[in-house]
Amino acid sequence: MFEIVFHPLYSELHELVESKPIFETYESPMRTQVIWEYFKAKGYIPEEFPSKGIIENLNIELQVKKPESLTKSDILRVHSEYLYELVDHLSSVGYGEIGNLVQATRDSLEIALLSAGGAYLALREVYEGNVNQSFGIIRPPGHHAIRDESDGLCIFNNIAVALEKLREDLNFRGKAAIIDIDTHYGDGLAKIYYQDPNVLYASIHEYTPGESGIITEIGAGKGKGFNICYPVPLEADDAYLEGFSEFLEPYLTKYKPEFLIIALGLDGHWADPIGNLSYTSAGYIQFAKWVHSIANKICGGKIAFILEGGYNLAVLPYLAEIFLVEFTKNTTCTPFEEYILPFYSKKKTSDTEIKKYKKLMKTILDPYWN
Repeated sequence: MFEIVFHPLYSELHELVESKPIFETYESPMRTQVIWEYFKAKGYIPEEFPSKGIIENLNIELQVKKPESLTKSDILRVHSEYLYELVDHLSSVGYGEIGNLVQATRDSLEIALLSAGGAYLALREVYEGNVNQSFGIIRPPGHHAIRDESDGLCIFNNIAVALEKLREDLNFRGKAAIIDIDTHYGDGLAKIYYQDPNVLYASIHEYTPGESGIITEIGAGKGKGFNICYPVPLEADDAYLEGFSEFLEPYLTKYKPEFLIIALGLDGHWADPIGNLSYTSAGYIQFAKWVHSIANKICGGKIAFILEGGYNLAVLPYLAEIFLVEFTKNTTCTPFEEYILPFYSKKKTSDTEIKKYKKLMKTILDPYWN
């Protein structure tokens, strides 16, 4: 069974009333609304939410659940009292800068608690074996947020808060692997789990000199070797994403996590207004197939997808559909560029260049895995 975690308030709350386009306005209620409405239009979701209960579409082994908000105590497992109180205060005021590229609205705290709750429900359902895979269609994203700071459109670190609640409330003591394909390095997740050997964090991300997320950031202490940075050049294409998957597979196989968490940033697509990568829908299709395959091999197929970035409203629902179709219909989508831009093509990075890059990465990591 594949489960979508969604709340109608994701498509209503935390909308900035600002002149467009400023960076923060890209993170809007429309991001989740366009996915939800598209899934309904395609017949994946047969009805609106009832006042209580679960939506089911047994024709494709799909169900939808509505999450609940987390509490202050849940947030404080990861974040400081200072950050929580700052978000609370600025939400009561209705404006202000919570952090770098994070502006407050009157409902910022409300949606931040609900977004973390969506991530937690997605993880819990997979961990408890209620579903094989879950997809948290949540917002705002979270992978940049650290203990004392919100950053980069992220208020609280949804995945980290969810994982720590799983550890404390459900006594999860196993290993989890987070695979982050957002176009930006999830520095918040990396910092939180940098010394934790029970959380493998692996990220493929665009890179320009002077930024964090370089290949030598491999973790510290007992966590050394378990922070995997795979920085790629601007305009990197599908070959890099496929190379990352191939590179990561032996490490995941050796690590044997109890489940996978996919920080599903969809802003690596070439048409995204914020990202600087050049993945196509064909690249995401290949990634979805690979994730399905590796999860079946190492953790019984258990995966929680958590939406992070992705800001092109015309493209976002098609990219989200790729993952739903892969896990519910035993088939794959046709790359949508073939329909809307049949002339679109990009020069593919050579296999030689990708192999050279993977070899360099192995020299950095292998001493900690042998």
